[in-house]
Amino acid sequence: MNYALKAYLIHDIGLRTNQEDAFFPPMIKACHYDGVDREDAFFDGVPHTDDTMFILCDGMGGHARGDVASRTVCDVMSRSVIDAESRKGAFDDDMIRDAVKECFDALDALDSPDDERKMGTTMTFLKLHREGAAIAHIGDSRVYHCRPPHGRECAEILFRTEDHSLVNSLLKKGVLTLQQAERFPQRHVLVKAIQAGRTERFEPDIHQTTDIRSGDVFFLCSDGMLEGLYDEDLCAILTNPDYSDERRVQILLNFSKGNQDNHTAWIVRVESVTDEDGQLR
Repeated sequence: MNYALKAYLIHDIGLRTNQEDAFFPPMIKACHYDGVDREDAFFDGVPHTDDTMFILCDGMGGHARGDVASRTVCDVMSRSVIDAESRKGAFDDDMIRDAVKECFDALDALDSPDDERKMGTTMTFLKLHREGAAIAHIGDSRVYHCRPPHGRECAEILFRTEDHSLVNSLLKKGVLTLQQAERFPQRHVLVKAIQAGRTERFEPDIHQTTDIRSGDVFFLCSDGMLEGLYDEDLCAILTNPDYSDERRVQILLNFSKGNQDNHTAWIVRVESVTDEDGQLR
């Protein structure tokens, strides 16, 4: 498949004093949010059109050097996949798994015995490649694949990653209801992360899809982006045919302006996709 993409980034420190979210690729032109006084609140003023790989990581709050962990994993993941793809000439799932192993190695190399709570981070990954799209994650940062309404078809979320969190584990077991989960005091505790000093290294969940159409939107975000933003509202914002891309970004900026936590998001819209015969999908 061949893609024409437009991708936009939101990156905000929220009401925290330290930014622990990291992302790849870097911003093309960092712009301050309109009407926001904080210096560490940005969006990318120029859409990414040549990139096909997007990564977002959220350093583990309360742990040592979460910002270092998220930045390191972004750097190592991107470099590892780019190098492997240039050698092989095609993309496969082993590139993701090998890159995650390298991330664990990199955090171990930076580990300090003085850190009681070891540095760690979530990881979300999107790669649009010749055969389709690969989505991978560890932790509770998310990736969504949304489709706009078409004919009699309503807008829908085709895929959403499943959080590797304590609260989600309890939800699946029926220990908590959705209402209880929203107030659960340990809702940000992770059961999987890329973390230094681990004897058990977690494998990423990987999802491959070939069901990609023009107009589809992929959305990568840290959990801070979702404060008060429910899936149905997010899908409506991302897929409303009356909104321009810039309007979608502005709505999300306004919606997240008062969020407590660091929040970062990639909005990746498929302008067009053609198959190997040049047929529009």
